[in-house]
Amino acid sequence: MGIYELHAEQQQPLAAELYTFTLDGMPYRYTSYEQSVDYGGSTYAREAIQRSGYNRRVSSRSISISVKVPSDLPFVSMLNQLTYETAEISIDKIFLDHEEFIYKIFRGSITGVKIRRGVCDVSCASFFNVFDLSIPKIFVQSYCNNTLGDDFCRVQLQSYKLTVRVVNAVDPWGDTKYPMGGYFHVEDHSTDSFGNQYSDRPEHFFQQGECSISGEKRYISDSINHDWGGGAQLRVIHLHYPLSSTPTAGDIVTLQPGCNKSPSDCVDKFNNLENFVGFPYIPSVNPYKWGIRKL
Repeated sequence: MGIYELHAEQQQPLAAELYTFTLDGMPYRYTSYEQSVDYGGSTYAREAIQRSGYNRRVSSRSISISVKVPSDLPFVSMLNQLTYETAEISIDKIFLDHEEFIYKIFRGSITGVKIRRGVCDVSCASFFNVFDLSIPKIFVQSYCNNTLGDDFCRVQLQSYKLTVRVVNAVDPWGDTKYPMGGYFHVEDHSTDSFGNQYSDRPEHFFQQGECSISGEKRYISDSINHDWGGGAQLRVIHLHYPLSSTPTAGDIVTLQPGCNKSPSDCVDKFNNLENFVGFPYIPSVNPYKWGIRKL
């Protein structure tokens, strides 16, 4: 084997690092290789890009790196107009002689930018950074923090379930208020644990609840339960998303009420105000935002 063949065997294959900066859904592609690279149907423009090694904090899954790019690149000026949550970065490595092999070096979000003397230093944190966030158990908000039926809410949802029978799935008035989810007329079939039928419950009682029919479950946009007088009745279930097939007369539907997390729903539907975890009297407008004004 000659010296040239031996030297060629000892050389590492040509490789290029590909950088994709995504801002508000728009990708900007660059490479630190000595020339532009075409890969995956996209062109990665040649730029003077340098990156650091991995920095990992003790007792944390988060990994951070810094990437230095020319400050005159288009996406750098756009960073000042967007929040960092909308800015992401991905770094890949490909072998130019074997482009089918690609190594994912880094995936993360841009957390900071510093510009000095024509160089933009971009700080990046891996997506594992979310595990380091402190998420409070309770938010100071007007609506309830509980999930309906959980261990803190303590509402026994099974007690409020009842069934109705489908009369037909055609609205005689041609109602187009809920054209996407579909709707069907119902009549009483069984009672809940409190002895109430569907007609005993007030209008909108099952709104934001759950509808089950033939193994399918759908979110209830609205439930209408209205007596017009003279024997005329309106019992209609509106769905947020249509079923795979239109219900037919005689089908049995199971209904479960929902909760809009307001104190009124907590009291009127479930008589459960003692387990309400919210702050309904917080002002919706911050009185300190504009300061005190003289009347």
